[in-house]
Formats: sequence, C-alpha cells, structure tokens
Amino acid sequence: MFLRTLFRKQAKSWPVWRTVELGGQRNADTMKTAIESAGMYVSGWAEDILNKVPFSQKKQTLDLVVVTVAELGFPDYAKTKQIFDAAQKQGLSLCPAEVGPQLRLQYKDQPRREWNFIAMQPIVDSDGDPPLFILFRARDASLWLDARFGHVNYPWYGHYRFVFVSGK
Repeated sequence: MFLRTLFRKQAKSWPVWRTVELGGQRNADTMKTAIESAGMYVSGWAEDILNKVPFSQKKQTLDLVVVTVAELGFPDYAKTKQIFDAAQKQGLSLCPAEVGPQLRLQYKDQPRREWNFIAMQPIVDSDGDPPLFILFRARDASLWLDARFGHVNYPWYGHYRFVFVSGK
C-alpha cells in the first residue's frame, strides 16, 4: 500500500503528443517500402535493426508523449538507463520497437531540425551495438528514420527529446 501511494505521488500526468497506430505493416520490407514510397528515408543503421522488429499483426493504438531529459529531472545530462528508469517512475512506458518506423510513416509534419529518440528496448544491430530508432527532419526538409545511441551508459543532454508511451 505504501509503495502504491508513493508511486502515485511521483507519477506525473504528461500530455499526449501524438497517437500512433500499430499493426498496419506485415514485416520490415513492407515498412521500408511504405516509408520510402512516402518520400522519406531509412538510414542503413535503421534498416539494420528494422529487420529485427517484431511487427504486430493486430491493430492497436498507442498514445505517445514526448519529454526532454531535463523534464525527467536531469537538466544537464543523464545516461540512457537513468532516463528510462525516471520515465517509468513517472508513469511512462517504453515504446514497442514498431513505434519508430510507424511513427516515421505517420509523422509527416515534423519541424525541421527536430530529433526524437524512441524510448525502446534497444535492438542489437549487426555490429553488436544496441541502437534506438530516431526520427528527424533534416535542414533540407527530408524526413528520416535513423538508429543509434542505445547503450545504457550513453550520455544525453537535457534538451534531447524522447518518445514514450503514455501512462494513461
């Protein structure tokens, strides 16, 4: 009972940023084709782990929130594990890996130079590294699905943005 009360006091209500629908693609090939057909790009790093994403066959909708490292209590910087632990204590959940490519396909109005890191269980790539999916819009307005920086000890500055599943 005490822990439940303590958790409620720590949990914060985060506003829903976007809603994403999962389950529309059968596999990595159809997802990559859909992204590229929409005029977007998939980096080699993202393609490497995209092939290992377990795509849901059942359609489902998830509410997502975007928070900065500073909003999670680390104004200067924090490591990946610290960020994920703090978010979970505040009522947020890690995203299924499918959120990265699905959100890239659905988030067409992303502002230029915005980078969003998908808070997910990293997928080990062919080099043995554990990257996260990244969505960004480059200076030239191109929209990208990328993947890097998922090691538990990777340091993140306070202004970096992470996407989590809402706790609502």
